Amino acid sequence: MVSLRFRKKGTADPEGELVSVLGTSDLPTFPAVVLRTLEVLRRPESSAADVAAALADDPGLTVRLLRLVNSAGFNPSRPVNSVHQAVAVAGYGAIESMVLSVGVTRALPRAPIDGYDHARFWRAASRRATVARAFAAELHPPTASLSFTAGLLQDMAVPLLAAAREDYRPVLEEWHGGGEDLHRLEQETFDWTHCRVATWLCDHWELPPSLAEAISGHHFDHDSETPPGVLLAAPLREVEPASVRDNVVTRAVEEYGLSADQAVAILDDAEVEAAEVATLFL
Repeated sequence: MVSLRFRKKGTADPEGELVSVLGTSDLPTFPAVVLRTLEVLRRPESSAADVAAALADDPGLTVRLLRLVNSAGFNPSRPVNSVHQAVAVAGYGAIESMVLSVGVTRALPRAPIDGYDHARFWRAASRRATVARAFAAELHPPTASLSFTAGLLQDMAVPLLAAAREDYRPVLEEWHGGGEDLHRLEQETFDWTHCRVATWLCDHWELPPSLAEAISGHHFDHDSETPPGVLLAAPLREVEPASVRDNVVTRAVEEYGLSADQAVAILDDAEVEAAEVATLFL
Protein backbone atom coordinates (compact mmCIF):
# COMPACT_ATOMS: atom_id res chain seq x y z
CA MET A 1 0.00 0.00 0.00
CA VAL A 2 1.15 3.56 -0.67
CA SER A 3 2.83 5.23 2.30
CA LEU A 4 0.90 7.74 4.38
CA ARG A 5 3.87 10.13 4.34
CA PHE A 6 3.29 13.01 1.96
CA ARG A 7 5.69 15.13 -0.02
CA LYS A 8 6.85 18.27 1.79
CA LYS A 9 9.93 19.16 -0.25
CA GLY A 10 10.57 22.24 -2.36
CA THR A 11 9.15 25.71 -1.74
CA ALA A 12 8.31 26.66 1.83
CA ASP A 13 4.84 27.84 0.77
CA PRO A 14 3.54 25.68 -2.12
CA GLU A 15 -0.06 26.71 -1.44
CA GLY A 16 0.86 30.39 -1.67
CA GLU A 17 2.85 29.83 -4.86
CA LEU A 18 -0.07 27.95 -6.41
CA VAL A 19 -2.51 30.73 -5.52
CA SER A 20 -0.08 33.31 -6.90
CA VAL A 21 0.28 31.59 -10.28
CA LEU A 22 -3.40 30.65 -10.69
CA GLY A 23 -4.60 33.99 -9.38
CA THR A 24 -7.25 32.53 -7.07
CA SER A 25 -7.52 31.06 -3.61
CA ASP A 26 -10.41 28.88 -4.79
CA LEU A 27 -8.22 25.92 -5.65
CA PRO A 28 -9.70 22.73 -7.14
CA THR A 29 -10.53 19.94 -4.72
CA PHE A 30 -11.37 16.26 -5.00
CA PRO A 31 -14.97 15.11 -4.68
CA ALA A 32 -15.86 13.91 -1.19
CA VAL A 33 -16.22 10.28 -2.28
CA VAL A 34 -12.70 10.30 -3.71
CA LEU A 35 -11.24 11.74 -0.50
CA ARG A 36 -13.16 9.22 1.57
CA THR A 37 -12.02 6.30 -0.58
CA LEU A 38 -8.38 7.44 -0.48
CA GLU A 39 -8.56 7.67 3.31
CA VAL A 40 -9.88 4.12 3.49
CA LEU A 41 -7.24 2.81 1.10
CA ARG A 42 -4.48 4.37 3.16
CA ARG A 43 -5.59 2.75 6.42
CA PRO A 44 -3.51 -0.42 6.99
CA GLU A 45 -6.46 -2.25 8.52
CA SER A 46 -8.89 -1.55 5.66
CA SER A 47 -10.53 -4.43 3.81
CA ALA A 48 -11.95 -4.74 0.31
CA ALA A 49 -15.40 -4.42 1.89
CA ASP A 50 -14.38 -1.07 3.39
CA VAL A 51 -13.23 0.15 -0.03
CA ALA A 52 -16.49 -0.98 -1.62
CA ALA A 53 -18.48 0.83 1.09
CA ALA A 54 -16.53 4.05 0.52
CA LEU A 55 -17.31 3.89 -3.20
CA ALA A 56 -20.97 3.00 -2.73
CA ASP A 57 -22.20 6.59 -3.02
CA ASP A 58 -20.64 7.05 -6.47
CA PRO A 59 -21.63 4.27 -8.88
CA GLY A 60 -19.95 6.14 -11.74
CA LEU A 61 -16.58 5.98 -10.02
CA THR A 62 -17.07 2.29 -9.30
CA VAL A 63 -17.86 1.62 -12.97
CA ARG A 64 -14.72 3.47 -14.10
CA LEU A 65 -12.63 1.55 -11.61
CA LEU A 66 -13.96 -1.80 -12.82
CA ARG A 67 -13.44 -0.85 -16.45
CA LEU A 68 -9.82 0.05 -15.74
CA VAL A 69 -9.18 -3.23 -13.94
CA ASN A 70 -10.79 -5.12 -16.83
CA SER A 71 -8.65 -3.29 -19.40
CA ALA A 72 -5.79 -4.83 -21.30
CA GLY A 73 -3.22 -3.43 -18.87
CA PHE A 74 -4.36 -5.81 -16.12
CA ASN A 75 -5.71 -8.50 -18.43
CA PRO A 76 -7.57 -10.45 -15.71
CA SER A 77 -8.18 -14.14 -16.40
CA ARG A 78 -11.92 -13.58 -15.96
CA PRO A 79 -14.12 -10.46 -15.88
CA VAL A 80 -13.90 -8.42 -12.68
CA ASN A 81 -17.43 -7.54 -11.58
CA SER A 82 -17.02 -6.16 -8.05
CA VAL A 83 -14.76 -3.90 -6.03
CA HIS A 84 -13.77 -6.91 -3.91
CA GLN A 85 -12.46 -8.66 -7.04
CA ALA A 86 -10.80 -5.47 -8.27
CA VAL A 87 -8.80 -5.13 -5.06
CA ALA A 88 -7.75 -8.78 -5.28
CA VAL A 89 -6.67 -8.48 -8.94
CA ALA A 90 -5.01 -5.05 -8.90
CA GLY A 91 -3.95 -4.57 -5.27
CA TYR A 92 -4.45 -1.58 -2.98
CA GLY A 93 -1.68 0.50 -4.56
CA ALA A 94 -3.10 0.20 -8.06
CA ILE A 95 -6.65 0.89 -6.85
CA GLU A 96 -5.44 4.02 -5.04
CA SER A 97 -3.69 5.18 -8.22
CA MET A 98 -6.88 4.70 -10.23
CA VAL A 99 -9.02 6.57 -7.70
CA LEU A 100 -6.47 9.40 -7.63
CA SER A 101 -6.56 9.56 -11.42
CA VAL A 102 -10.34 9.86 -11.50
CA GLY A 103 -10.21 12.45 -8.72
CA VAL A 104 -7.78 14.62 -10.68
CA THR A 105 -9.85 14.23 -13.84
CA ARG A 106 -12.92 15.55 -12.04
CA ALA A 107 -10.99 18.45 -10.51
CA LEU A 108 -9.72 19.78 -13.85
CA PRO A 109 -11.57 22.02 -16.34
CA ARG A 110 -13.59 20.43 -19.13
CA ALA A 111 -14.63 23.48 -21.15
CA PRO A 112 -12.65 24.24 -24.34
CA ILE A 113 -10.08 27.02 -23.96
CA ASP A 114 -7.67 28.51 -26.49
CA GLY A 115 -4.76 26.08 -26.62
CA TYR A 116 -6.58 23.42 -24.56
CA ASP A 117 -8.91 20.73 -25.82
CA HIS A 118 -10.25 18.39 -23.11
CA ALA A 119 -10.60 15.30 -25.32
CA ARG A 120 -7.23 15.77 -27.01
CA PHE A 121 -5.54 16.32 -23.64
CA TRP A 122 -6.89 13.11 -22.09
CA ARG A 123 -6.22 11.02 -25.21
CA ALA A 124 -2.57 12.07 -25.01
CA ALA A 125 -2.47 11.54 -21.24
CA SER A 126 -3.93 8.04 -21.62
CA ARG A 127 -1.34 7.23 -24.26
CA ARG A 128 1.50 8.35 -21.99
CA ALA A 129 0.00 6.33 -19.13
CA THR A 130 -0.20 3.06 -21.04
CA VAL A 131 3.20 3.55 -22.68
CA ALA A 132 4.79 4.36 -19.30
CA ARG A 133 3.24 1.26 -17.70
CA ALA A 134 4.26 -0.96 -20.60
CA PHE A 135 7.90 0.15 -20.48
CA ALA A 136 7.88 -0.15 -16.68
CA ALA A 137 6.56 -3.71 -16.93
CA GLU A 138 9.60 -4.54 -19.06
CA LEU A 139 12.25 -2.47 -17.27
CA HIS A 140 11.13 -2.21 -13.62
CA PRO A 141 7.85 -4.03 -12.88
CA PRO A 142 7.39 -2.72 -9.30
CA THR A 143 6.87 0.78 -10.73
CA ALA A 144 4.24 -0.21 -13.33
CA SER A 145 1.23 1.17 -11.45
CA LEU A 146 3.09 4.32 -10.39
CA SER A 147 4.28 4.86 -13.96
CA PHE A 148 0.73 4.61 -15.32
CA THR A 149 -0.56 7.26 -12.91
CA ALA A 150 2.42 9.58 -13.33
CA GLY A 151 2.18 9.32 -17.12
CA LEU A 152 -1.51 10.11 -16.96
CA LEU A 153 -1.13 13.09 -14.60
CA GLN A 154 2.23 14.59 -15.60
CA ASP A 155 0.59 17.54 -17.38
CA MET A 156 -2.29 17.99 -14.93
CA ALA A 157 -1.31 21.63 -14.30
CA VAL A 158 -1.83 22.56 -17.97
CA PRO A 159 -5.67 22.73 -17.99
CA LEU A 160 -5.68 24.79 -14.79
CA LEU A 161 -3.12 27.20 -16.18
CA ALA A 162 -5.00 27.54 -19.46
CA ALA A 163 -8.24 28.28 -17.60
CA ALA A 164 -6.67 30.73 -15.16
CA ARG A 165 -4.26 32.70 -17.33
CA GLU A 166 -4.90 34.26 -20.72
CA ASP A 167 -1.15 34.83 -21.11
CA TYR A 168 -0.56 31.08 -20.88
CA ARG A 169 -2.74 30.18 -23.85
CA PRO A 170 -0.40 31.53 -26.58
CA VAL A 171 2.39 29.42 -25.08
CA LEU A 172 0.23 26.32 -25.41
CA GLU A 173 -0.70 27.18 -28.99
CA GLU A 174 2.96 27.69 -29.90
CA TRP A 175 3.77 24.29 -28.37
CA HIS A 176 0.99 22.58 -30.30
CA GLY A 177 2.22 24.29 -33.46
CA GLY A 178 5.46 22.38 -33.24
CA GLY A 179 7.40 24.57 -30.85
CA GLU A 180 10.10 23.37 -28.48
CA ASP A 181 9.39 21.50 -25.26
CA LEU A 182 6.58 23.07 -23.24
CA HIS A 183 8.61 23.48 -20.06
CA ARG A 184 11.28 25.43 -21.99
CA LEU A 185 8.68 27.72 -23.52
CA GLU A 186 7.23 28.28 -20.05
CA GLN A 187 10.63 28.97 -18.52
CA GLU A 188 11.36 31.57 -21.19
CA THR A 189 7.99 33.29 -20.67
CA PHE A 190 7.33 32.90 -16.92
CA ASP A 191 9.37 32.15 -13.82
CA TRP A 192 7.76 28.71 -13.45
CA THR A 193 6.88 25.63 -15.52
CA HIS A 194 3.93 23.23 -15.53
CA CYS A 195 6.21 20.69 -13.78
CA ARG A 196 6.72 23.10 -10.90
CA VAL A 197 3.04 23.97 -10.70
CA ALA A 198 2.25 20.24 -10.71
CA THR A 199 4.56 19.84 -7.70
CA TRP A 200 2.54 22.48 -5.82
CA LEU A 201 -0.66 20.67 -6.81
CA CYS A 202 0.80 17.47 -5.40
CA ASP A 203 1.28 19.25 -2.07
CA HIS A 204 -2.20 20.77 -2.22
CA TRP A 205 -3.82 17.39 -2.87
CA GLU A 206 -1.43 15.50 -0.57
CA LEU A 207 -0.49 13.00 -3.23
CA PRO A 208 1.88 10.17 -2.27
CA PRO A 209 5.54 11.29 -2.35
CA SER A 210 6.56 8.69 -4.94
CA LEU A 211 3.88 9.97 -7.33
CA ALA A 212 4.81 13.60 -6.67
CA GLU A 213 8.47 12.81 -7.43
CA ALA A 214 7.60 11.03 -10.67
CA ILE A 215 5.32 13.82 -11.88
CA SER A 216 7.63 16.68 -10.94
CA GLY A 217 10.68 15.02 -12.48
CA HIS A 218 9.23 13.71 -15.75
CA HIS A 219 11.30 16.10 -17.91
CA PHE A 220 14.56 15.67 -16.01
CA ASP A 221 16.66 12.63 -16.77
CA HIS A 222 18.96 13.25 -13.81
CA ASP A 223 16.09 12.72 -11.34
CA SER A 224 16.74 9.23 -10.03
CA GLU A 225 13.31 9.17 -8.35
CA THR A 226 11.52 9.18 -11.70
CA PRO A 227 10.85 5.65 -13.03
CA PRO A 228 12.23 4.79 -16.48
CA GLY A 229 8.75 4.18 -17.90
CA VAL A 230 7.73 7.74 -17.00
CA LEU A 231 10.86 9.24 -18.54
CA LEU A 232 10.40 7.27 -21.77
CA ALA A 233 6.72 8.23 -22.15
CA ALA A 234 7.12 11.88 -21.10
CA PRO A 235 7.90 13.30 -24.59
CA LEU A 236 4.62 11.99 -26.06
CA ARG A 237 2.36 14.99 -26.59
CA GLU A 238 -1.05 16.08 -27.85
CA VAL A 239 0.13 17.30 -31.26
CA GLU A 240 3.15 15.19 -31.94
CA PRO A 241 5.94 15.63 -34.52
CA ALA A 242 6.75 12.40 -36.33
CA SER A 243 10.21 12.33 -34.78
CA VAL A 244 8.97 11.94 -31.20
CA ARG A 245 8.09 8.24 -31.43
CA ASP A 246 11.44 7.54 -33.12
CA ASN A 247 13.21 9.38 -30.31
CA VAL A 248 11.40 7.26 -27.70
CA VAL A 249 12.55 4.09 -29.46
CA THR A 250 16.12 5.40 -29.70
CA ARG A 251 16.21 6.22 -25.99
CA ALA A 252 14.79 2.83 -25.08
CA VAL A 253 17.58 1.18 -27.05
CA GLU A 254 20.51 3.41 -26.10
CA GLU A 255 19.69 4.15 -22.45
CA TYR A 256 17.77 1.07 -21.32
CA GLY A 257 19.12 -1.76 -23.44
CA LEU A 258 15.96 -2.78 -25.25
CA SER A 259 16.04 -3.83 -28.88
CA ALA A 260 14.36 -1.56 -31.41
CA ASP A 261 11.83 -4.33 -32.15
CA GLN A 262 11.00 -4.63 -28.44
CA ALA A 263 10.50 -0.88 -28.08
CA VAL A 264 8.31 -0.65 -31.18
CA ALA A 265 6.17 -3.58 -30.04
CA ILE A 266 5.74 -2.03 -26.57
CA LEU A 267 4.64 1.27 -28.14
CA ASP A 268 2.24 -0.42 -30.57
CA ASP A 269 0.55 -2.55 -27.91
CA ALA A 270 0.31 0.31 -25.43
CA GLU A 271 -1.20 2.69 -27.96
CA VAL A 272 -3.97 0.20 -28.72
CA GLU A 273 -4.77 0.01 -25.01
CA ALA A 274 -4.63 3.81 -24.74
CA ALA A 275 -7.73 4.21 -26.91
CA GLU A 276 -9.67 2.07 -24.42
CA VAL A 277 -8.30 3.90 -21.37
CA ALA A 278 -9.02 7.34 -22.84
CA THR A 279 -12.77 6.65 -22.92
CA LEU A 280 -12.74 6.50 -19.10
CA PHE A 281 -11.51 10.08 -18.76
CA LEU A 282 -13.46 11.88 -21.47
